[in-house]
Amino acid sequence: MFQRLFRVRAGQATKRAGGAAASAFALALGLCAASCGGDSKTPPDDPNDPKKFIGVWTFDGGAFNAACGIAFPPQDLKGQNLTFEAGTDSALQITVAGCAIKYDIAMGEARVRTGQTCDVTLQNPALPQGLNVTLAHAAGVFALKNGLGIFNQNGRLDIRGQLPLPPGTPVPMNCTYNISATASKTP
Repeated sequence: MFQRLFRVRAGQATKRAGGAAASAFALALGLCAASCGGDSKTPPDDPNDPKKFIGVWTFDGGAFNAACGIAFPPQDLKGQNLTFEAGTDSALQITVAGCAIKYDIAMGEARVRTGQTCDVTLQNPALPQGLNVTLAHAAGVFALKNGLGIFNQNGRLDIRGQLPLPPGTPVPMNCTYNISATASKTP
């Protein structure tokens, strides 16, 4: 079979390559295809390889900020972890307070899928209890630069339920949130 596939032309005549030589060549090609190139789906230097993101990232600095009609101090993220996992119907996902947030990868950046929402409870020292909110993710990017993860995300923040505010305090409307932080991957 290999003898028919590999032919060498010499002028008008066609010579068949020796069976042993053709078999050795085919074997070498097969071995190289299995071991030389690694994963055939993702080249080793592919900037969109999910493996570059998957794992635990620890925030070196940064904050979660909310802009509302009430005082809401920034929440320091330093020392907190963010874990990227392989998504089931997306390239990546993170889970925050039991809520999976999906990310796709493009141009070497993990980008949040817009339109997702998560219900979480935020702590605010000005309030006697946590604040139940829904975060609607508008935009978000986790980019890799010089071994660091640069995380920027923003969206709408909707307050759910009753607010324990003093009488006469206006109820916040049109709240937004922003996360800006750097992170290092935990080995």
